[in-house]
Order: sequence, then C-alpha cells, then structure tokens
Amino acid sequence: MKPISRPLLCIVLFLLNMGAMLSRSADAQNFPNRTIKIIVSTAAGGAPDVIARRIADKLKTSLHQSVVVDNKPGATGNISAVMVANAPADGYTLLYYDSPIWAINPHLYQKLPYDPFKDLMPVAQTHLAPLFLVVPTVLQIHTVAQLIEYARKNPGKVSYASAGIGSSHHLTAEQFRSLANINIVHVPYKGGAPASVALSSGEVDMGFLSYPLALAGVQSGKTKILGIGTAARAPSLPDIASISESGLPGFDLYTTLGFLAPAGTPAEVIQKLSEAISVAINEPDMKELVTSYGITLAPKITPSQFGAVMRAEFEKFGQIVKSSGAKMD
Repeated sequence: MKPISRPLLCIVLFLLNMGAMLSRSADAQNFPNRTIKIIVSTAAGGAPDVIARRIADKLKTSLHQSVVVDNKPGATGNISAVMVANAPADGYTLLYYDSPIWAINPHLYQKLPYDPFKDLMPVAQTHLAPLFLVVPTVLQIHTVAQLIEYARKNPGKVSYASAGIGSSHHLTAEQFRSLANINIVHVPYKGGAPASVALSSGEVDMGFLSYPLALAGVQSGKTKILGIGTAARAPSLPDIASISESGLPGFDLYTTLGFLAPAGTPAEVIQKLSEAISVAINEPDMKELVTSYGITLAPKITPSQFGAVMRAEFEKFGQIVKSSGAKMD
C-alpha cells in the first residue's frame, strides 16, 4: 500500500477539521437538546443554591429543556470549579458561585487545580452579595463612627468574627480594618452561623454577616446592624445605611454571583444562556427572593463585561489577601 502523499494528507486533515467545525456549529445552533446541569459550590439550602434552583426552573421554561442543580460543596468552591473546568465545552455544564472562585482562591492557594481565567469563561453576572457590619447590643455601639472610635481607644482589644480564614467575611473585615486604620483581632469560626452565635453572645465585638444571619440577631434583640458593605444603600433595604456614608467613606466591598462555563464553549451558546439567564433574574418573583437574602440584582452586562468585572475583583481582593497575610496552604 502506497503511503499517502503530503498534499493529500493535508487535504484529508483539512476536511476532517472542517467537518468537526461544522458539527460543533450545528450543535451550537441546536442548543440545548439535552439536560443542562448547574453545579453549585455550596450545600443545599444556602442563598446560591436557592437562587440557582429558581433560575433553573425558569430556564426549563425558556429553553424548553431539563435543567438540574447539583451541589458540590467543599474547598471554598475549588471542587466544583475543577468539575466544570474539566467538563466538555458545550454549554451543558455550568458553574454558579461567587467571587471566591476567581477573585480570592487564586491568592489564597499556592497551587490551584484550575485557572479561573484560562479554564473557565464568563456567562452571566446575576447578583451582588454584600455583607453587613454587626455588633452585639451589649457593646452599646450605634454607628460605624462610634465603632471606629472605640477600636482606636482600645487597640488590639476589639475582636471580630469571621466564617473562616480567607472567607469573604474575613477579607471584608480586613478591608474595614485597613481603611479605618484600627488594630482589631481576628477570631475565625467554621462558618457564618457559628460566627453569628458568637456575635449574639457577645463573645466577639464585631463581624460581617450575610443578611439572613444579621437579621436573625437583630430580631432576637442580641445584635445590631451598623451598615451594609456596598457604597450605596441597597434599594430593597433603604433603612440600612452604607458603611461608607455612616463613618468610613470609600468603603465598598461585596462579592458577585454569576454563571461560568468551561473555556472554549461556543460564543453562540454563551450568548443564548446569558440572554435566558438575564430574563430569568429580572422576573418579579426572583427579585423578591433575592431581597430576602439582602442580595441586589446586578447591572445587566455582556459576558465579556462580566469577564472584566471578574478581573477587577481578582485585583481588588488580591490586595486585601496580601495585606491580611491569609494563606490556605
């Protein structure tokens, strides 16, 4: 049998490549034609999980296809990120989580089994998730300015709770410490709920919590909310002042919730998913749901603009992690 000549081999390879490209294009045009899986990096019942499930229900209707949610918690989102990074780049496996995946973890871990900017790609930004500055009522502190003054008069004696080293709770408090120029002591707990209990009991002097946990303490009369972490008040919570306006000008920190896909997913698939998700999150019942979590609807932006947001958060949180000295390995 004669060997294939080089020109003929090139033609064969070209035709095979064209066939594969046409096949991928046809698949993208017919997307979706089977079940879409949304992997959530938290356990069932948390805000990202509940929001993802509500979005999934709406996508089932708009995309005329089954959409399921699969919870893969652990390692601050790294487990789920790796799963999606290694999934086929066809739009049928998505990741739903917030900023730690791309903005915090790369700075906390010396070696990550994925690169958020090479192995994953942005699909849709959905929500902004601020934390709330909380103090025990026994402390008799009523404003951010009073808290800063108290900390300055008691250097090294004021403690703050967090949900663990490197958590958004920890880094938000570190940003507060830095901007306020105060000396406060970190007391990490294994999650937001234990940190909330510590605040309610007066075991610690301050901390940043999610809205449901902060509200529970207020309703019990054991804690008080001094402010929200975003630069402006949340439209859904107009009675809660921003930290920036109530004693620490320039404070503006929150995490972003959004969908990511494996790198290389066709642009037309990304666009179709982005548009469907945008419609879903703007429906009235979705807005009502996220309000109960103290979460704000994010501005409508394109996938590429979401990528720019991710990069900006990467830089911002990187500075905070470096300043805090936090490391996970």
